[in-house]
Amino acid sequence: MRMQSLVSMFVRFLLYALVALVVAYVAFARELRSGEFPALPLVAVGVVLAAALAAALTRSGKSRAGRKVFLIHHEADQERAAEIVVKLRQLGYVPWFAPEEIMPGQKVELSVMQGLEGCPVALLLVSQNLDLADPFLARQLEAALGKASRRDECLSPVIPALLDDTPAPEQLQAVQVADLRAEDGYERLDKGLKKILDNA
Repeated sequence: MRMQSLVSMFVRFLLYALVALVVAYVAFARELRSGEFPALPLVAVGVVLAAALAAALTRSGKSRAGRKVFLIHHEADQERAAEIVVKLRQLGYVPWFAPEEIMPGQKVELSVMQGLEGCPVALLLVSQNLDLADPFLARQLEAALGKASRRDECLSPVIPALLDDTPAPEQLQAVQVADLRAEDGYERLDKGLKKILDNA
């Protein structure tokens, strides 16, 4: 896998270098034709531009990957969960939402657990529908809680998000909830998610 990653990075760098060289050539075409601008500096400019572009895109990709948020919810709350997914995207997060992620032919439970594994933080949607006696929901919550931050023990990898007056489950009684009914509910959720993700 590491070799494939290195090859992929090298190929991307070559593509970026080619684009940068074309841009530099167009910018200095007249000077090159007249001999006023040597070719070697042009190559150097292309390499520097390619390296800068590759670094910027890599940082952007890592930043986006680091903002993944998993949604744990009961099937009966799926419509409300879809609304929350839209809000999270507007805030710049990358929600993992089973109805969107799992395609026909995939094994549902295995796909969900793999999706959870790739997310540093989870939202547990708390409502009267939530039933942690359901083995699969309980398994998701247990796996998510296992991602506790090694850098800050005060942070929980799971945020209980209240949809109604139902209290957070016993496992999360010590964790500050995000009341999504409140006027500042999403603003406070955003701050909480950022703090957890910064310490993941």
